[in-house]
Amino acid sequence: LSYLPWAPTVDGEMLPSPPIERIRVGVAADVDLLVGSNTEETRLFFLCDGSLDRMTNEAVVALAAAYGLPAQGLSAYRRLHPGASAGDLFSAIQTDWYWRIPAIRLADAHATSARSATFPAICGYTLG
Repeated sequence: LSYLPWAPTVDGEMLPSPPIERIRVGVAADVDLLVGSNTEETRLFFLCDGSLDRMTNEAVVALAAAYGLPAQGLSAYRRLHPGASAGDLFSAIQTDWYWRIPAIRLADAHATSARSATFPAICGYTLG
């Protein structure tokens, strides 16, 4: 589920099934893939209006719940980002939700049936 304002539309004709499924079964098996995200991908969307500075811990807890992130998952974010503000945690969680995890899923799907290279790149470096 994505709340982004744009996404591929599966219509059964031009796009017969979700793109990730098509890639997993080999539709792009002969295409090299470089996919990734930045560590602060979501921050850009919140900087211009200062909303990260106004973020509360209650909002972070609500976001985590909305994404199905259990309490221990939120605790892990807090451990990974010691001293982070509520806005920093909100940004980190949303970056993972919208950018990092989908990029990893795409790389995994491509690697499943690829006859070509898959290059997952996170934070500007290639994972090994």
